[in-house]
Amino acid sequence: MCARFIVVDAGRRSGKSNWVGHELLPEAARASQDANPGSRTKASGLEFWSVGPTYSDSEKPFRVFYNKCKALGDTLR
Repeated sequence: MCARFIVVDAGRRSGKSNWVGHELLPEAARASQDANPGSRTKASGLEFWSVGPTYSDSEKPFRVFYNKCKALGDTLR
């Protein structure tokens, strides 16, 4: 991603939560490669936020991201 902030202006049921979950995968892989091998420290100080009006709205993209990372397993490391 080149931009500091990304705003998606799309209507209901357009797949925004799903898109955000998949959009973060390459960034997570890059952050994982930048981290020291074998350490569990914070990878190069990167933080990614998913913000919504309620907790459940913010959790949806995280669940997509988390399940995809779990499915990929050690590929991200």
